[in-house]
Order: sequence, then C-alpha cells, then structure tokens
Amino acid sequence: MLLPSATGAAALPRITRVGTHAVSAGSKSTLRARLRAHLGAKSGRGSHRSSIFRLHVGNALLGMEAQTLATWGVGSIAPKALTNSDDAKAAEAAIERRVSMLIGAMPVLWINVPDDAGPASERAVIERGAIALLSNSLAPLVAPSIGWLGRHSIREEIRASGLWNLRHVEEHSDLAFLDVLERAVERTLINRPNEPR
Repeated sequence: MLLPSATGAAALPRITRVGTHAVSAGSKSTLRARLRAHLGAKSGRGSHRSSIFRLHVGNALLGMEAQTLATWGVGSIAPKALTNSDDAKAAEAAIERRVSMLIGAMPVLWINVPDDAGPASERAVIERGAIALLSNSLAPLVAPSIGWLGRHSIREEIRASGLWNLRHVEEHSDLAFLDVLERAVERTLINRPNEPR
C-alpha cells in the first residue's frame, strides 16, 4: 500500500501485515495454501472463518460503514440458525467479495525460509521480530494514513499498531531477528524461487 509522506510530495510503501505459515511443530501447512485462504477465489468467494486476516478486514469494512452482520465472525462454522436465511448468506457473501478485492489489491513480498515447522523456526523468529519492530510497542515506525481501513477495526491492537496483526504487536523487538532476516533475504535472492510453496 502506498501512503503520502508528511509533506505530501511523495508516496512511501508501508507494510500492513506480516504473516507466515507452519509455526506449529509438525505442521504441513504451505505458504501457497495460506495465501489462497487470505486472498479467496478469483470469483471473490472466500471464508473469513479460515483466515483471521479476512476476518479483520471484514470487521473493519463493517465498522467503517456502521453495519453489523450477525453471522460475521461467529464460530468456525456459523450456527445454522444464523446462516439459513438467504439474506444472511447474501450479506456475508457480499462482504467476502469486498474483502477478496481489498486483499487482492495488496502487494505481497515473500521471503524463502526453508526450515522445519515449529515455534522456534526462523520464519517464526522473523514474523515475531518484524511485527514487534513495525508496531514499535504501538507507536508505529510508519503511521497509517488517515484513510487506512484498519482505523475502523474493532480491535485496538490493529488501530494502534497500524498492522492487520494481533500477536506480537505489544512486544519489544529483539533486533537479532534482523540477522536471520538478512540471511533469508540473501538466500531468496540467490535461489530466486518462482513462487511460494
């Protein structure tokens, strides 16, 4: 996403989400599958019940428009009593399409970190460190623009950090993660993999 500078003379890119996959020991999750869950299908269909990122963006959309949707964010599978009506299904599908459009417009930068899944993996270290650094204990290094959708989030952590993340936003960054990140970037540039796996 591009944001105007303080003087309005130029636009600066700003990171608004940091994420990874397979940080639980033994996880078989892939980056490709995780990105698909966040993005949704080309048709615009998607499920905020399989992507916390989608849930947050949808909540912010509803908040911006002062709307409520009884089924949004209810359980991993919303109770049938809430979703059986055609109106409820259509309303939720409409928000899912808008979420897909918004997330689909966001550029993605990914770094190849081919290590074993687990909470001590390099990808987990990079994720935790980058989120903590960017949120700067909730005084973001680059503040979100006035028009950033996340300002309408129901979650204070998102509004205060300027990130679509909840975990690690209130932590202090151990800058040693930058060495791990640098090695991962160098490895990515050398290997130049074609696409996320």
